[in-house]
Amino acid sequence: MVVPGCMDMVNFGTMESVLEKYKTRQLYSWVPTVTLMRTNEDENKALGETLAKKLNQASGPTAIFFPDKGLSQIDAAGNVFYNPESNQALSKSIQDNLKSEIPFVNLPFHINDQEFAKAAVEGLMEMMNS
Repeated sequence: MVVPGCMDMVNFGTMESVLEKYKTRQLYSWVPTVTLMRTNEDENKALGETLAKKLNQASGPTAIFFPDKGLSQIDAAGNVFYNPESNQALSKSIQDNLKSEIPFVNLPFHINDQEFAKAAVEGLMEMMNS
């Protein structure tokens, strides 16, 4: 069971630790020692391809559950990293590169929603019992 949590961000240390080439990107200081950078559509396409290729090598039951309404606490409607287009690029790239026999379950919830957690647990239990 794979859930792409926090794939909406790249972590750096302090704001001063962010490489110069990323200084113009959407940055957020989570705490003084953690700076987050929002992943963009191109990065999410690459991340989705990489994730799918790794999952394609799995030897046991595998599934991916995708939270359609956000991948992290700050990637929700009204929050600083909310970007449905970038998340859609990740979702599409995973699906385009994933073996057809690996279930991709797109759920209309945020990753932190109780309904998402319940669906993920039920999916995991089903995988374990099959």
